[in-house]
Amino acid sequence: SIALSCTVEGHQVTGGDYAEYIIRVQRGPNPDNSWTVTKRYSDFDQLHGRLQPLHPSWELPLPPKRLWGNLERSFIAERAEGLQTYLAKLLGDRFLAGLHATKHFLDPANYAAEPDVPERALRDASMYLRAEPQWAITEPLPGVGWRLRKSWFHMRTDKGGEQLAWTEPSGPDSLLT
Repeated sequence: SIALSCTVEGHQVTGGDYAEYIIRVQRGPNPDNSWTVTKRYSDFDQLHGRLQPLHPSWELPLPPKRLWGNLERSFIAERAEGLQTYLAKLLGDRFLAGLHATKHFLDPANYAAEPDVPERALRDASMYLRAEPQWAITEPLPGVGWRLRKSWFHMRTDKGGEQLAWTEPSGPDSLLT
């Protein structure tokens, strides 16, 4: 997979209620292969909540929440710096950078939301198994196979045999060797 890099380029206050951070994402060394995404702090907080349990020993440097004054110019600038540090640490860890949740967060145009991926993989695996009626999928295994970018399933035969099976993902990384 080609590494992503990110830069928090700026922010905008939307409707006077919250700030959105404008992030330039680049795939590989070519600056022509870049795009922008706009994220609220709550989006970062949600991603943080999904990633922290997967890597509990990792110190995630997400800037703290603030109840009042979170639209002050100085606070937004300070938070943008903290989010830049967070993204650098996130993409500097190969495990976390390779997770689908991270890729969807930074490249939503090419990576479907997390619930769609296992559903699509389950559909593809079920279609394949129509030709093998002795096999049945017993459960998806979403935490398995992160390095290979595959969706894994536990399967069982009608005679009690067991096996792990997988399907390939979609998105730009599926074309890379």
